[in-house]
Amino acid sequence: MAAAAGLERGALHQLFIHERAPSADELSAFAALLGASVVEISLRCGVADVEAPPAEDASARIESMEARLDEIEAWLASVETEKKRA
Repeated sequence: MAAAAGLERGALHQLFIHERAPSADELSAFAALLGASVVEISLRCGVADVEAPPAEDASARIESMEARLDEIEAWLASVETEKKRA
């Protein structure tokens, strides 16, 4: 994994023990290596920002949650499609 992301072993260790967050390029390299999407890698390694940004009112928070749910549903649909092809 370190070689795929262009990291030294120590830097990869820092990622695993959560001393630092991976960069977008590193996440992309891990996704390519593992044959997964960047979204899946981000969710599984715990670096995805799942907290809603502070919203001024309840309707803005609801809209934000609905948008995130739409993204998750689209990702799940793509996973299901890939499973059916396999």
